[in-house]
This record gives sequence, structure tokens and C-alpha cells, in this order.
Amino acid sequence: MIGIVPEKARATYGIPEAFESWTALAIGYRGDPATAPDVLRGRDETARQRKPLSDFVFTERWGIPSAIATR
Repeated sequence: MIGIVPEKARATYGIPEAFESWTALAIGYRGDPATAPDVLRGRDETARQRKPLSDFVFTERWGIPSAIATR
């Protein structure tokens, strides 16, 4: 995710001054769509189109896809 508030992340997670936070990643488990509000259920059940990892996960040099992105 982009759009985090770096200073709030620093305060919340105790990030040392020598480091910067730029992005965040949400990790969790998929919930039961039947218990979600209608607006969220519709969004979550809709097919998604995502960029291939090889478009932005590189190794050694910019533009050279990482082996993990081409599996």
C-alpha cells in the first residue's frame, strides 16, 4: 500500500530514525464473504486484473525480472 503517514508509522511501530517507511503490506486471512457488507462482498467477489510480477519484481538490474516473478 502506498499513502501511509510515515511519522505515524514511526511512532506506532517504533521505527528508528535511521530508517524510513514508504509503504505498508497487509497480510491476513480471507474472511467469509457471506458475513461482509454488500458493498464489500461485491467488490471482493469481482474478478481482479493484476499486473504480472515480472513487470515490477526485478533482480540484479532494473527491468530484469526476478526468477520468483516468472514461476
